[in-house]
Amino acid sequence: GEAEGEAAEKPAKKEGEVHPYVKFWHNFGRAIKAGVIDDSSNRQRLAKLLRFKSSHTDIKNPDDITSLDDYLDRMKEDQDYIYHLSGENLEKISTSPLIEKLIEKGYEVLYLDHPIDEHVITQLPEYEGSKFMAVGKDNMKLGDADQKIEKERNERAKKMYKPLIKYLKDKLGDKVSKVKLSTRLTSSPCVVSSDQYGYSAQMEIIMRSQAFTDPETYKHMIQKAKIMELNPRHALVKALYDRVVSNPDDPRTETLANLLYDSAIITSGYMIHDPSDFLLRMKTVLAASMDVDPDVPVEDFDFPEEEEEEEDADVPDLDGINLDGVINEQLDNMKAEAAAAADADAEKEEL
Repeated sequence: GEAEGEAAEKPAKKEGEVHPYVKFWHNFGRAIKAGVIDDSSNRQRLAKLLRFKSSHTDIKNPDDITSLDDYLDRMKEDQDYIYHLSGENLEKISTSPLIEKLIEKGYEVLYLDHPIDEHVITQLPEYEGSKFMAVGKDNMKLGDADQKIEKERNERAKKMYKPLIKYLKDKLGDKVSKVKLSTRLTSSPCVVSSDQYGYSAQMEIIMRSQAFTDPETYKHMIQKAKIMELNPRHALVKALYDRVVSNPDDPRTETLANLLYDSAIITSGYMIHDPSDFLLRMKTVLAASMDVDPDVPVEDFDFPEEEEEEEDADVPDLDGINLDGVINEQLDNMKAEAAAAADADAEKEEL
């Protein structure tokens, strides 16, 4: 069973040389993925032939790909899971806030940028004893040591942030099933993850595009499965907490809370389900920052009339000038200068 992957286990030794299996993968990779999905008896053997982009590879180089065996070789000492994240494209996956902490801590993440990739992984509950872990799910865990550190850090913040968590859950209502402090964030204020058995962001987009999806059933399922995760050390989260504690009834506090959720939805790869409400909130915040009343009706302005440009005084008036005469005069002058120069040269030769 090891022969299937021997041709592709090692990269090309010469710098810049593409391994023959990479070319094979570009041509037949989709067929291998389909085999993993459909051929249960050969699934583990075919898994050795799978190749992925990851946080360890160069996303701009299509030939820089990794196998699952190479991923296992690079796993951290206390790492139990093979991490993966699906998304619309490599650029969005690699910059997703969902993988911030993983990258910071040195964990490798497989990038699933093809629509079929997520389905392939669901057919592989484990590989060589290591289970797969969807980074976008609520149950995502770091290695034991790192997970313990992050949990201990959040324990100290839980009590303080209880008012904000309750406020967000009340105001967001059915948009989320839970609001909690996150162990996966470093520089982002918040993200939205899905329930362990809910749709990922990429799968949600695929489901929305299905022609026979029941809108009502679909809407109910996706909203109930979302979890809002807060970064307790981010300045925006702390500022919103301060507003909730000091002035929870201010409509602006609710607007900012909803915008924070909207930003998390977008950066986590999901789609805004109420664009009109989102645009209304954006207009309200923009108007406040520019000191403009957002409810002022649109009206015509008295725009200043354009002033007529004065003629350039340096441009001569050509009306009434005999251009042919001017050109002939210039030619006569040039001929005279040339003849004078020739006479001068002749006198020098005689001397």
